[in-house]
Amino acid sequence: MRNILYLIFSLFFLRGFFQIFEGSSWTLSFGSIVFGILGVFFLFKKYEMKYVSFSLIPLLLIFMISH
Repeated sequence: MRNILYLIFSLFFLRGFFQIFEGSSWTLSFGSIVFGILGVFFLFKKYEMKYVSFSLIPLLLIFMISH
């Protein structure tokens, strides 16, 4: 489960950089980068899953808004 979450957070982190270079919304791309870093940090430090979900929910909202 942790490996899947690492993959999700790292893909959103990379997606944020791709959106900046593509010329999309800066707010959504920086939000994606920040919450991607937070998610990886929470997983790496082995925080409780409520903190991991704190960073996952905004990422999913950013994804829904950008599409």
